[in-house]
Amino acid sequence: MNIVLIGAGNVGQQLALALKKAGHRIVQVHGKGMHRARSLARKLGSNHLKDIRELDTSADIILLAVPDDAIPAILKSIPATKQLIVHTAGNVPLSVFGRKFPNAGVFYPLQSFSADRPLRMRHIPILIEARTPQLRRKLNLLGKSISEEVVAVSSEQRQWLHLAAVISNNFTNHLLYLSSSLLQRHRLPFRLLYPLIRETTEKAIALHPLAAQTGPARRGDRKTMQKHLSLLASDPRLRSLYRLMSNGIAAVKR
Repeated sequence: MNIVLIGAGNVGQQLALALKKAGHRIVQVHGKGMHRARSLARKLGSNHLKDIRELDTSADIILLAVPDDAIPAILKSIPATKQLIVHTAGNVPLSVFGRKFPNAGVFYPLQSFSADRPLRMRHIPILIEARTPQLRRKLNLLGKSISEEVVAVSSEQRQWLHLAAVISNNFTNHLLYLSSSLLQRHRLPFRLLYPLIRETTEKAIALHPLAAQTGPARRGDRKTMQKHLSLLASDPRLRSLYRLMSNGIAAVKR
């Protein structure tokens, strides 16, 4: 398929490279950062689109890989078209396209993307949504060309998936940051936790998080929890978080 890419950030770059590898052609690249968009266009062997109003009207798909809050403004600047136009956002409904774009859809890769960290797109679920079964089939084919798992979900289902993703990814990573900061303050290397972190993730996947839960809150060890709270006496925020998480673990019915 011939694709116009709007957005040259982390998501746009990795999607475009995967699509090119799968045999698709990125015919134009447009991005807010001119240098980044031009660089990606060169890498893909495509044209750098300076004026979004001059996008290729013969392309099969217009792919918006831009931040959630940028989508409405981008859609205002694109001329009305009957081309298939999709966004890659997890928390933006299909209805954002309005009546201006009758052939619209969503192509959401459920993963965290960071600069200079290549991902294996084959293992990333692609969540799709479209206004018609025909468009959904087209997005399904596109998704299967780069991923082993393509799932059709509604806008409502996708918002819950996005929320769960934020909790399991962003919140977990923040907890790891707090752990690393705690160790740093006491001159201990974060790497000592690496095996535990890996085992925690692998076990949660293999057994289910409920079955994988361990620790003092799980077994009702109040003495250990009280000692931890005493150690955190000078850090009220982390102390409060420790108590909140411990209460949450203890309250889960098994």
